[in-house]
Amino acid sequence: MGPADPLHSNAAKVFASFYALFFGLVFIGVLAVFLAPFLYRLMPNCTGKRTTRNPRIRSTT
Repeated sequence: MGPADPLHSNAAKVFASFYALFFGLVFIGVLAVFLAPFLYRLMPNCTGKRTTRNPRIRSTT
């Protein structure tokens, strides 16, 4: 999405650039919060080690 109208003043250009940077970081932060549980569950699978959820069950590795 681009500007609806060209920005003429310097203040408007500074505001638009800070607005874009701030909400870009907000978007990345919200995305990280929503993806964190899924990535947390995926991480033990990436290590190659077998883990069990039940401590009574012994791993055969």
